Amino acid sequence: MKDGSPGGKISFRWYLIGIIVLIILIVNGVVFHFSYQSSRLNLESEMLSQQEQSEFGLIQSIILVDQGLVIFDRSLDYRLKEPMAAFLAAYEESGGDPSAIDLEALKASFGDGYELYIINEAGVVVYTTYTPDHLFDFSQFPLFMERLTGIREGNVFVADRITQEFQTGLWRKYVYHPTPDHRYILEISYMDDEIQEIRSALRFTETIRKLEVMNPYLTSVRIFNWVGDEVGNSSYTPEEWRSAIITDVLETGEEYSFQDPDSGLMTRYLKIDLSANDNPPEMNLVAELTYSEEPIRDQLNLLLLNHLIIALIAVLTGAILAFLATDLINRPILQIVEDTRTIADGELDHPIGISGLPEFQSLSLSIQMMVDRLKDMMAHLQASEEELIQQNEELDARVKERTADLQAALCEQKLADERYKTLFREMLDGFVQTEIIPDEEGGDPLFRIIAVNRAFEMIIGIPADNLRGQGMLDLFPGAGDSLKDILSRVAMTGTPAIFEHCFSDDGRCLKISAFRPEPGQLACIVEDVSEERRIGEEMKRSLREKEVLIKEIHHRVKNNMQVVSGLLMLQRKNIQDESIRKIFQESESRVFTIALVHEKLYESRNLSRIEYGQYLATMGDYILGFGSGTVSLEIDAPGIFLSIDKAVPLSLITNELLTNSLKHAFPDGRRGRITISMRQEGETIIYRFSDDGIGLPDGFDSSGTASLGMQLINSLVLQLMGQMTIIRDGTTTFEIVFPAGPDGGDRDV
Repeated sequence: MKDGSPGGKISFRWYLIGIIVLIILIVNGVVFHFSYQSSRLNLESEMLSQQEQSEFGLIQSIILVDQGLVIFDRSLDYRLKEPMAAFLAAYEESGGDPSAIDLEALKASFGDGYELYIINEAGVVVYTTYTPDHLFDFSQFPLFMERLTGIREGNVFVADRITQEFQTGLWRKYVYHPTPDHRYILEISYMDDEIQEIRSALRFTETIRKLEVMNPYLTSVRIFNWVGDEVGNSSYTPEEWRSAIITDVLETGEEYSFQDPDSGLMTRYLKIDLSANDNPPEMNLVAELTYSEEPIRDQLNLLLLNHLIIALIAVLTGAILAFLATDLINRPILQIVEDTRTIADGELDHPIGISGLPEFQSLSLSIQMMVDRLKDMMAHLQASEEELIQQNEELDARVKERTADLQAALCEQKLADERYKTLFREMLDGFVQTEIIPDEEGGDPLFRIIAVNRAFEMIIGIPADNLRGQGMLDLFPGAGDSLKDILSRVAMTGTPAIFEHCFSDDGRCLKISAFRPEPGQLACIVEDVSEERRIGEEMKRSLREKEVLIKEIHHRVKNNMQVVSGLLMLQRKNIQDESIRKIFQESESRVFTIALVHEKLYESRNLSRIEYGQYLATMGDYILGFGSGTVSLEIDAPGIFLSIDKAVPLSLITNELLTNSLKHAFPDGRRGRITISMRQEGETIIYRFSDDGIGLPDGFDSSGTASLGMQLINSLVLQLMGQMTIIRDGTTTFEIVFPAGPDGGDRDV
């Protein structure tokens, strides 16, 4: 037992100390995590920054050193021009035969430090005073060979930089000149001890040492030339893999990096482009820089050690403070526990000691109040127990009464079941109830019949005793997978379905309503609808016959109207009086207008209405044919459909307006335009007829005019139950607003 805790359990003091230590460890861990990540990112950023600065400084330093070398190398060009002129003269004296030239004598005439070379078209040193380079083949170096070819095909003196020999690695100054016949290149090299000493002093190694000191992450810096040799290290033997990288960096100009997974070292290869100093491509260099992340790991390990020390100090401090705090808290708690145990043993009048912090004083008072209420509740429970006994006796009486009521309800339920069974047997529609048996292999379920009524027996023609136990699908031969799919879907989802099935042998059709009365069962109400289908087919056949008859009526009316129009046209042609001819022409136009309505109805799939925009276009073309051809017509009535009782009067109105406009609005062959537009707004159709002719005379009154055409228009507007308005705003517009058809609108939607 610890600190008076029962049963040897851990006390509150140790719980509190453990929680405080745990919180300190968690907080320190979170702080360390963020500090570690932040420090790692900062160190990596610093490493990257120093890497960029070191690489930039290295390249710039080498370029500056190379600029000094270029100045020094060019200062030697004057020493080699005169010997080259003598070399060229000796070649010309030999008649272009290098073997006839005494190279050793010519070399001796120049003095110490000179060597002579003759290079053929294949890049081979065929003649030389310098034995190590005899028969040396420059074609193995494509870039340098390309430069030699350019020199041989040219005609100028070319001075090269002080470079190392391919065979010995010694520093020498080279100059070239092509032979007049461009078959050879004459080459002279020169070097003395003084130049060798001065040239060797100008190296890149000092810059490399400073970079390695300034950048702690940089472990080594090496410089390689275009043939893969390390600059300043004559003992280096080229490695094939490194030479391939150097060649690729020089050709592409792109950086190349790789990291060794074992050592963690990262190596980078950078091209040092010296072409800005007027150097040939083979003077470019490649820098190899190797970086290590070891300084980062050292810094992070030091950070980890610091945080561990801080965490240890914080844990010890927190544990001491928690121990002191729990001692202040535990003492009054133990006193309260002791008093509570005494009360629990039956001494309800024992007082609770009040001491310690204000919170514990409040707890003591609350426990004392709870004990007082407990005594009151015990007295109340004794009184409630007597009341409960009395209520129990009353409940027994009510249970007996309820039992009698349930027995009466069961009798009524039996009577209701009998009535249901009677209804099941005597209902006119067939009823079948099946049991859903799942397929063990995961296929479609089996619907086994468990009950049928008398009507279903009569519809199927099989007694009920023979139907029970059969599969329901067996009763509908030829149904295929459709019936099976429908019943399976109802069985799975519980969604009712209504469908029809027709027997192929006798033509009978059944209407089947399938539903799931409860899980595991499927029921169907079956109705013989053969007679209804037969009556429906007869009604459809009768309707098609009536449609054919109505179309024939429209066709004959149209033909008769066209006959009347033709007779009027023939009569008009035989009349000499112009005024009477115009009357006949107007009558002919009116008859054509009505005939065209019947023609459109005959051609329409809907015998009750026509598309009025197409009708206006046809009628407009016909009436404009009587004019002079100077007036154009625009129709804007998209999707407007009119029944015959609206189309005929509106067509006659359009005929009168169009005829009057052609007759009066455009005199003496005046050009103009007529516009007819229609639109539907809700239950109203708005018809507008406009022309840009000379307009109506002043004081014109459509209701008081004696013109037959205007009287006819007013009468037809009333027939449409519409209202006409004449608008004069630069054009003359007749606007007629009338209600749409009785079906709520004549617009095709």
